[in-house]
Amino acid sequence: MQKNQLGLTPLYGKVHDPDCEESEILQLRRINGQIDETVKEAYGWTDLELGLGFHETPKGVRLTVSEAVRVEILDRLLQLNFERHKEEERKGIWPPKRKSRKRAEAKKAAPPVMQDGLFPPEGTLF
Repeated sequence: MQKNQLGLTPLYGKVHDPDCEESEILQLRRINGQIDETVKEAYGWTDLELGLGFHETPKGVRLTVSEAVRVEILDRLLQLNFERHKEEERKGIWPPKRKSRKRAEAKKAAPPVMQDGLFPPEGTLF
């Protein structure tokens, strides 16, 4: 990014451009693929073949996992979310306890604190 004076959006524009063959972009694609594989392994989804490549998406052609794998990943994440929610209910941490009205009002009444830890001058509006 520094060498070519690129921000993230133009950089990833090159990553997603199948015609871009710059060595640094090819290396970035490999690194991104390794990250995807590492995350997949961390979830224990060793049965998934990501099908990483250039695929048509609603935003155009992108270097990403195949559509079928994208749907499977979303299904698995949704299932994990349901399981974790049930676990939170079982442990009694869902739904979260409501804050008492007194506590909420006291918090509202407390003056704002500036970054340096001092209170703002009297009459200052935020």
